[in-house]
Amino acid sequence: MEPADLLGQHSIEPGDLEVAPALPAPREMLARIQEVPPRPCAVCGDPVATARVVRFPDAGSRWVDLCWDHGMAVRPRSRVPETLEGILADLRAAAREAGLPGGSSLSFYSSFEAAARGRRNDEEIPMTASVPPTNEPDAWARTCPGDQIGPCAACGRPTHKYGSGARSPLCEYCDIKAVERWGGTARRQSATSTGNGGRPPA
Repeated sequence: MEPADLLGQHSIEPGDLEVAPALPAPREMLARIQEVPPRPCAVCGDPVATARVVRFPDAGSRWVDLCWDHGMAVRPRSRVPETLEGILADLRAAAREAGLPGGSSLSFYSSFEAAARGRRNDEEIPMTASVPPTNEPDAWARTCPGDQIGPCAACGRPTHKYGSGARSPLCEYCDIKAVERWGGTARRQSATSTGNGGRPPA
């Protein structure tokens, strides 16, 4: 609901409200809320919890001071869907609009392993076509110190030497393939087989 609609419902004329600057400073608005004694809500008279400037076509810029309940009534509502199905529908629409492969078949899974199990055996990984050349570093290499960058054990791509946490020393693309093939046990074994937290022997 817009502030003008709320005022209209309670037959409050904008011209009766205090004139306000077109662009008040944040400290002005805060000082208005913190005044003692508190200002009254423009609708019900309770102590104010919010203050805003609204420009009305016929009355110009006016202060609209509201209590908590009436302030929440005019709070902008989120346009994000409230259900997973609604969010997924929006993501699919955006993927189709962007021309992404497999956009119409996007699905939510509780984990990467669950996604791998849910994929048909003959279905290609949608990201395969967008894997960059192996001379380009992966995202892990771009977010770690330079002295921790080394080649992927499978393809040689620059990556975090020891992966992320207990991951094997694979780049993010080869790591996806490894989990697809062996499941989550690939990560756990890589972290324990060397007895060194997943790091290769010195």
